[in-house]
Amino acid sequence: MKAGGKRLLFESPPDGYTVFIGIDTTFIINPHIYKNIAFKTSDLKPVLILASSGLLAGMNAGIGIRIMADLVSGGTSKG
Repeated sequence: MKAGGKRLLFESPPDGYTVFIGIDTTFIINPHIYKNIAFKTSDLKPVLILASSGLLAGMNAGIGIRIMADLVSGGTSKG
């Protein structure tokens, strides 16, 4: 990770004056998909949730998929 803001976050003293606001993928997903990540999630403590949102799956209506089960079965049946 080379982003300046995150680097400053990890280099700052744990005095309660430095706050980072970011999306959860930075700390939850990225450590599992990138080999060399410059932080440990155990070095941070979440203090609040500012927002929550769902995910949306969208596709062309002409392909005949109406529900998630159709998508899953179509993907597995085509190999």
